Amino acid sequence: MPPSSFSTQHQDEQTLHSTAYDFLNHLDLFEDYPYPLPSKDAINEIAPKKRMWDYLKSSTPDLSSSSSSGGLAAVAALSSNAVLQQHSRGSDGNISSLMNASTKALSSSPGSDDVVMELSTWSEVAEPIIPCLSALVRLTYVIFAPVTTTLVICYLLGSLINNSKSKEGEKQKSVGVVTLMVSLTGVLSSFAMMTDEMYILEYSRPPLVGLFLVLVSCFAWYFSLYLSSLRCSSAAKSLPSLKKTSSRSGVTYAMALAALGILMPVLFRTEESVGSGYASSSLWSGAPAAGLYYDKSKRVSAGIVANWPEETRVYDDGRGTPWALTGDTRTLVPFFAYKLSDYPYIRRWLPVSDHPNETEAIALDIGFPPDGKHRISKPIYFVLHGVTGGSQDEFVKDFCYRETQNNHTVIVMITRGLMQTPIKNGESLFHFGRISDVTTAATAVKRAMSRMTSGENQKLIGVGFSMGGQTVANYVARSGKKCQLDAAIVFSAGVYSHIQLSYQRSTSLWQPFLVKSMRDIILGFGVDKLRAKLTASQVWSLSRAANWYEMDKFYFAPQAGHDNVERYLDEVSPNTDALLSNISIPLCVVMALDDPIAYWKIIGDDPQSVVESLDKSDLMILVTKRGGHVGWPLGMHPSLNGYRWMSDVTSSFVSAVESVVQS
Repeated sequence: MPPSSFSTQHQDEQTLHSTAYDFLNHLDLFEDYPYPLPSKDAINEIAPKKRMWDYLKSSTPDLSSSSSSGGLAAVAALSSNAVLQQHSRGSDGNISSLMNASTKALSSSPGSDDVVMELSTWSEVAEPIIPCLSALVRLTYVIFAPVTTTLVICYLLGSLINNSKSKEGEKQKSVGVVTLMVSLTGVLSSFAMMTDEMYILEYSRPPLVGLFLVLVSCFAWYFSLYLSSLRCSSAAKSLPSLKKTSSRSGVTYAMALAALGILMPVLFRTEESVGSGYASSSLWSGAPAAGLYYDKSKRVSAGIVANWPEETRVYDDGRGTPWALTGDTRTLVPFFAYKLSDYPYIRRWLPVSDHPNETEAIALDIGFPPDGKHRISKPIYFVLHGVTGGSQDEFVKDFCYRETQNNHTVIVMITRGLMQTPIKNGESLFHFGRISDVTTAATAVKRAMSRMTSGENQKLIGVGFSMGGQTVANYVARSGKKCQLDAAIVFSAGVYSHIQLSYQRSTSLWQPFLVKSMRDIILGFGVDKLRAKLTASQVWSLSRAANWYEMDKFYFAPQAGHDNVERYLDEVSPNTDALLSNISIPLCVVMALDDPIAYWKIIGDDPQSVVESLDKSDLMILVTKRGGHVGWPLGMHPSLNGYRWMSDVTSSFVSAVESVVQS
């Protein structure tokens, strides 16, 4: 189903069918946020980032360790206690007076003006964005390395062909700086391909090494000719005639052709080359083969697989986008090439509480079929979005458009505080170890279903993407037989989150972008809320976090009540076979080996051993060689297909589950 066929009918409560009205009424949720909120003026007074930085500078004694700012640390330490006692808890939001007091205290220390200027120009501006800029440069360099290498080879071949066509006795152009720089660019690009784990996975190391050595030889030859031309007299600065250099040009010509010959099998790879890449890459050494892993001895799992057509769950059979060469591009191509209009959800607010005094509410965005009807004969999809996104993420909208077109009702649970949803209490800020919100939301939906179905066995299917997928898997494992879902499928997520810490490529190339987005969201909550569970030093360190481990260390772990990252990660995903054995519903985990963000080992080193080690759990693991992170682009024109592969896999999986249950 192409995106152009999606209905653009604006959906609101006035156009809904009575069945959808009934479902909304049975949910018994609030149409508007159920608790009083401060006015916009009060929010603007509390939360500006500039004032947050001034607050942090006045509240953190260890902002600078340089000897030139010794006075700052001492004065900040003195001002910190008074400031925190007066303003950190129960503050009336008058941060401007705090800022003025802090500035006065700082200015009283020798050399403080220099220190404040340094913080304003470096720490507040450059330092937080340098990891993103560095990652952007490196990622761009790596992604476009094949294109650059191809253009360099074409340039060198064209130059040699033009040179060989000149008449004997004519002066040929000297090897200029441009040609030299072009050949050097080819060396650097081929080096990027030779050393990057994604290219090694795709093509194996030998052809990449061969390509690099050929281009190095070309550069060395051109460099020697360039040096020779510099030593020539002014009357003979050009290269010798064709007659004298034909053998040299022939050698260079042959090397360029050899580089082109090596590049062709790299660009037009085969399945065999991908398989051999496992052994060449340290990250993918021992990686499992693509396929569906399940325990054949379990009746439900075996029945699902028997009713799940293989053609609806494979990706590596050539249906992918052929010009997307690595997991990086397979992640980015649908992200940039595919845009949908915002889905017209109907929002309801669900009160949630982790303790008796908590008064918070989360948003549920609900999509009905285009005709406005809610069908009790169709499963309901309960969706959790990505780490910094929401119901308007492109892959979430794509899923919602497709499945509502198939007459399903889709409900997207918004993580606390995301999509600018309110949070009243700092102790209630979100973290990904919390599954109580999923429990509350799924229970409310299940209760509404039971009120409407009149004995019919309507299914509630959990669907999770990326971090949302990990949360779904965590909820399914920890809730055991109390799980409100009837089946679940998660994409680009796993069950062993602590393994992610060893994925250094993701840490350096991809996490800085995710961290910046998450950091901006969290800091936007304001100082007062953050200081409910975080120290001033932790808030400052959070504002400088460059990777996800630092986010876990300075925000998520303390927000979840843990004193170290390892304990927090144990809460974020099942992580143990004992918890995985609690799974009481069919759960399918879908993972691409070339995922550049989530390490494939979060599904376990040996997926078959994992699924067979669980006593009664119907855990299935679907592995594809390619796909990227929440990507899996299809066809030569991925903008025409969007994220259809994930929807097709989900639909066929659910159909198989229903077939087993009915039988």
